[in-house]
Amino acid sequence: MREMADGVANGRIVETEACVIDDAGHVYRRMTPRNRSLFLERGHAYVYLVYGSPYMLNVSSEIAGIGADVLIRALEPRDGIPIVLYMPGS
Repeated sequence: MREMADGVANGRIVETEACVIDDAGHVYRRMTPRNRSLFLERGHAYVYLVYGSPYMLNVSSEIAGIGADVLIRALEPRDGIPIVLYMPGS
């Protein structure tokens, strides 16, 4: 759920992707200041920009000290759909 000036927006997670250990993963080499939240206990968010356009949301999924995460690939909007669908400049 997100409270904003225009109202409340929330949704249900409908698609995820387990991020396994591979050399393209954000936790592959080691913990850095950027990916630190993926090494915290389960439930911490890691948000990053991909190729300058979309933001991605990963959530830590292991015990503290172990780098592992789940990518949230899709949400089904529930409340605040006009807020979620608004695209500045469109």
